[in-house]
Amino acid sequence: MKLIHITWTIVLLVNMQIAYASKLSDDGRYDLRTVIENYSEINKVKVLVDPRIAGRVSVFGDNLENISYGDLLTILRVHDFTAYKSGEYIIIVPLALAKQLPMPNVEEGIEYLPNEYMTDYIHLEKACPTELLVVLRPILPPTSHVAPINEPRSILVTAVYEKLKLVRELIYNIEDNLAEVANCEITKKHNKKLIGTPASQSNNN
Repeated sequence: MKLIHITWTIVLLVNMQIAYASKLSDDGRYDLRTVIENYSEINKVKVLVDPRIAGRVSVFGDNLENISYGDLLTILRVHDFTAYKSGEYIIIVPLALAKQLPMPNVEEGIEYLPNEYMTDYIHLEKACPTELLVVLRPILPPTSHVAPINEPRSILVTAVYEKLKLVRELIYNIEDNLAEVANCEITKKHNKKLIGTPASQSNNN
C-alpha cells in the first residue's frame, strides 16, 4: 500500500509538471494570469483579478506549485501590480491604484510580508507632521501616499511594508535627535506666509 501511495504521488507530480510546461509561452515564460490561477488552485483561495493585469513571468530556481503568497506579491510588484486581502478574497490591482483603495492597517506587534501594501498611522512625539513631508516624500515612490495629520500629531503613509518600516525608522531617528517638542503653530503660520508671498519676493528674502 505504501509503494502504491508513493507511485501515485510521483505520477501526480509528473502530471503537474507537464501541465505547467504546457502553459509556457514560446519565449519560455509564464503568463502572469496563469501564475495567479495556479496559486489560487493550489492554495484553494478565491482571487479577484483586475482586467488590466497582464504580463510575462520568468521563475527560476522554483516551480509554480511552490510559490507562496510572499512570492506572488513580489512577482506582482515587479510588474507594477499588488494584492491585498479583503474578507475571503485576495484582490489583485494595478499598484498605481492601490493608494486609493481601503488597504489593511498595520497593527502593532505584527510582522508583515515585505511587499504587502498597507496603511500605517505613525504617532509623533516631537516633530511637526508637515515638516516631515520634506524628508519622507523623496524616499517614497509615486505609488505611495503620505499625508500629515495635525490632531493628533501623526503621519499617514500607504506603501509596501518594507517602505513603511523604513519610514518608521527614519521618523524615530529624527524624533530621537530633537531636543524638544516642536511648535507646530509657528510652522503652520510660516507656511501660510510663504503660500501668500509671491515667488519673486520669497526668492529675494
